[in-house]
Amino acid sequence: MNGFRKKLPGRLRRPSSSPSHPVRIPPIWGLPTNPESLKIVQSSVGQEDGLSAKGIRTLLFAAVAASSMSIAASAGEGDQPSSPGKYYASIFVGSSFSSKLRNDWNSNFYEQYDLSTGWSAGASVGMRVLGWARVEAELSHQEFGTDRVSDVAGGVVLSSARDTNGHHVAATYLLGNVWADIPTPYSITPYFGGGAGAAWANLNGTWPTPGGETKVNGNVAFAWQLGGGFQYDFAPRWGFDAGYRFKRIENAGLASAPGGQRFDGALQSHTIQIGIARRF
Repeated sequence: MNGFRKKLPGRLRRPSSSPSHPVRIPPIWGLPTNPESLKIVQSSVGQEDGLSAKGIRTLLFAAVAASSMSIAASAGEGDQPSSPGKYYASIFVGSSFSSKLRNDWNSNFYEQYDLSTGWSAGASVGMRVLGWARVEAELSHQEFGTDRVSDVAGGVVLSSARDTNGHHVAATYLLGNVWADIPTPYSITPYFGGGAGAAWANLNGTWPTPGGETKVNGNVAFAWQLGGGFQYDFAPRWGFDAGYRFKRIENAGLASAPGGQRFDGALQSHTIQIGIARRF
């Protein structure tokens, strides 16, 4: 026993024969094992430190800190909101006012109907392009009653009276639209734009003739619109839309006299509308 010397090393050091070997950190439940987190741990321990009590404390502190950073980063990625869809569909309803229907009998004489407040409804499907613009196809319908009828020749009103023949105006539109959005830091996005396409208008009703009463018909014609408004995003993929539209049908041939003669005409309307849009 006298020749036996009991030596307890004060520090456990890495063998000097392999100084270039990095400290290997065994996987511990609850601590990070990804490469980035291990770099943080290894840099905190250092290449020359052995696993002394002080080194172990440093190792555990660095491991917990790296684990917290890793969890926070993962949580941050999960909290990112999903990007709005590229495609969308919408439905809308509205009220049309200050609308007029004009029938040109010749270059000097025309008949003008002042229309009563009407209603409109429609739907559209579209997609976002260039990040700030949208293109869409719209199908919509309008209906009005007639309020007054005026005969105008050479810019002079010859007569004007309330319509007593029960005329009723209807128009259906198929338009291609382009809308430009104005980005804001809020949930409200203003927009403006317009579109063009085809419309079918009809002046339903009768007027007295010597041979009885004649039905008034319409035909397909070129149509266009201008407008603007705003969208309010009340949910990640849902938006409320409110806007104004000016619609006009050109050269619609909205009346036919006895014998089937066609006349040039135009229908224009102002509409305030609201709707709901769903992005996909």
